[in-house]
Amino acid sequence: MKAWPKRILRTIGVMDLVFAPFGLWMVVAGFSWREGFSLYHPDFTSSRVPYAAELYWGDVTLELFCLIFLTLTGLAVLRLQRRGLRMTNALFTFEIVRFLAEGTAFYILAGHPGGNAELVAQMIVSASTVQGTTPQIITGFPVIALIATNIAYRELPHAERWSEVRGSLG
Repeated sequence: MKAWPKRILRTIGVMDLVFAPFGLWMVVAGFSWREGFSLYHPDFTSSRVPYAAELYWGDVTLELFCLIFLTLTGLAVLRLQRRGLRMTNALFTFEIVRFLAEGTAFYILAGHPGGNAELVAQMIVSASTVQGTTPQIITGFPVIALIATNIAYRELPHAERWSEVRGSLG
């Protein structure tokens, strides 16, 4: 029996559980990094950047959901559960698509000075101080984890691939 698939999956599970609290720390620390953070921060009260506060809090909420889901994914992958594969695919695909969409939107909108395009680009920048998933994106972890998890789950013996079914029978 091959041992490497289990080692790969457990390593990815541990990394999920390492990235989650670190990302949470970055979200919480982001509050203090904003000089004198409050709802009355100049970015939030400026008529130049309307809806900045709403976009910021939406981004905070999205980051927190990603980090909670990352923790649940790490636990499922550590247990070699089939849902760990589905959760990994869903979470990391979402993170990659979100990163590419935000970057593309900013790039396109920032290239059109004046008007609504520039305004939306400023709103994206204003809300981008909250990045709990940034360490994952910088290290390429979502792409690496997607590929490695899918390969490792395919290499697991059939009985171990369905650990939640086997556990419920015995």
